Amino acid sequence: MILLTIFAFDWPMFRGNGQLTGYTNESVPVPTELLWSAKVTEGCESSAAIVAGTVYVGDLNGDLSAFRLSDGALVWNFESGAEIKSSPTVTDGLVVFGNEDGFLHAVNVDTGTLAWKYESEGGIVSSVNAMDGRLIFGSYDNRCYAVSKEGHALWQLETDGYVHATPALFGELAVFGGCDGLVHVVATQNGASEFSQPVGGYVAASTCISGSIAVIPHFENGVLALDLNTRKTLWSIDDGQFPFYASSATNGEQVIIAGRDKQVRALNLIDGKPLWTYDARAKVDASPVIAGDVVWIATTRGEIVALQLGNGSLVWSFQGGDGFVASPAVSEQRLVIGTHSGDILCFGAKP
Repeated sequence: MILLTIFAFDWPMFRGNGQLTGYTNESVPVPTELLWSAKVTEGCESSAAIVAGTVYVGDLNGDLSAFRLSDGALVWNFESGAEIKSSPTVTDGLVVFGNEDGFLHAVNVDTGTLAWKYESEGGIVSSVNAMDGRLIFGSYDNRCYAVSKEGHALWQLETDGYVHATPALFGELAVFGGCDGLVHVVATQNGASEFSQPVGGYVAASTCISGSIAVIPHFENGVLALDLNTRKTLWSIDDGQFPFYASSATNGEQVIIAGRDKQVRALNLIDGKPLWTYDARAKVDASPVIAGDVVWIATTRGEIVALQLGNGSLVWSFQGGDGFVASPAVSEQRLVIGTHSGDILCFGAKP
């Protein structure tokens, strides 16, 4: 097995890093061009991972595919047998992801062959977060799990609702919201609960963390920021009408929030002060990405837009034809995203 080194310009997992910030200092040239497109069997709700020049993405047919970032050529394909909505994570020479049958699969990065699989009792939409050889993820059996990189059970934590979200890392703790309306903070070592706190509605979005601040969108039409050290709410917003499915993105100063109200908001991370708003004219379920000083948004009506981080002005747009649920991934100055009709699109500057 080839043990890949993960570099800063890689995007090895959902939201790009263990804190799920959706931020990279890698920029994608604007204006940008469609460099290649590839086809998977069915639509994509799984967001791509990109490591060492290879793109890994799952589809609703249950296939995990690996493509070359340079030209979109297929490297290998693995059939899991059930829908993949979980976004793949690349760690320790493995590509790890869940499927609707409730299995966590680990596939060799170089061959695309199955290394092992672990069975939960519910579908797995959550992606894996990896820490010190522990693979942490949620399941629709209402549990958060940790398994070893060899696929052995380490611990599980029972909650009172589906765990749709991907756990985010905060030091030795994992943080995730659940469909029980709580944000859970647990020890990554043994799964012991540090604390849980109501957020006002059930949570599908993953938490993004910067410093000690956790930003949590929820389905009771709001977003709140929680200080994980003091356990106090720093600020909250209430849309009043539309829920938030997409995870937020932050560069440590600003936080970008996009929702089903068709609005993209930039707020001050510390106090929640509004900075700017952009009307996307369509619902946004794909999580935004900040790449350098540009915000990338993909909408349910098939549009990708690039906005200036500083003021929210539109600098580029692309009509993809079909809607986006999968979020963008950025690596080596390229942006990759899958459509709901199964097209994998790669954008960047022409070589």
